[in-house]
Amino acid sequence: MPFKVPEDYFENFSVRLSERIHEKKSPEFAGRLIPALRPYFAIAVIAVIILVAVRIFIFQPGTGYMNGLKSYEITANIEDNIFYYSEEIIIEAVYPDFVSSSPGEDLTNEEIIEYLVNEDISINDILNAI
Repeated sequence: MPFKVPEDYFENFSVRLSERIHEKKSPEFAGRLIPALRPYFAIAVIAVIILVAVRIFIFQPGTGYMNGLKSYEITANIEDNIFYYSEEIIIEAVYPDFVSSSPGEDLTNEEIIEYLVNEDISINDILNAI
């Protein structure tokens, strides 16, 4: 037989086995948790990179007309070019929800009074505007 068992191998086997069991400690909770969560960390990092790339390359801030300008720059532009703006464009910019009547549409006095009352416009405001 080519293999030989050392002498007193089986007599001391239980003692050696119990010593080896007590020497090895079970891995701590954190030691088991980090390898288990590693794929989730990788997925989260990839998702953040994709979201940042989409934000930078697709939804670029400042691509619209006059975006990124300061309010005084916009005001100066409007004051310099006021003659190029029509009354309708100015009203639409200041009051986006305002519905203007068509030129051929006649409003009754009751409709005008109702509008003025709903908007809290007093007679003094009207007289001061004239």
